[in-house]
Amino acid sequence: FNSIIFPFQLKNAYLTNLVKCGLNNDNNNYKGIRDYNYESLTTCVENILLKELEIIKPKVVFCFGSNVENYLWDLYVDDYPFLVIGLPHPAGQRRGFKDEYYRHLYFTKILEGLYKADIISIDEAQTKFREFLTLTK
Repeated sequence: FNSIIFPFQLKNAYLTNLVKCGLNNDNNNYKGIRDYNYESLTTCVENILLKELEIIKPKVVFCFGSNVENYLWDLYVDDYPFLVIGLPHPAGQRRGFKDEYYRHLYFTKILEGLYKADIISIDEAQTKFREFLTLTK
């Protein structure tokens, strides 16, 4: 989250979970979205998350994990009140990729979302990308 706010100097950002009614498994570890039954997931999303999104009215929503992204796509079907940009979940499988790959992927997808949502201009996006490339050289 900090890697989104600080490099892009965002003044109005908000972090939340898809599942607002957090559950733990039998080992007292956090349950992933796949562990929820559909009714529990739907109840939490409808009663809390959708109300938050209605109040906040974000221009762009960055989703950590394809399950969350797909859930939002299915939820809104064709009438999206915001742009949805999917990012790999930080705890997800790396599939052999190194951290450097994920840094580049996160950075470019975040730039894409901020640009498409008219939060930054194309010139700002290009400048940020050049800065990023210089720092990672």
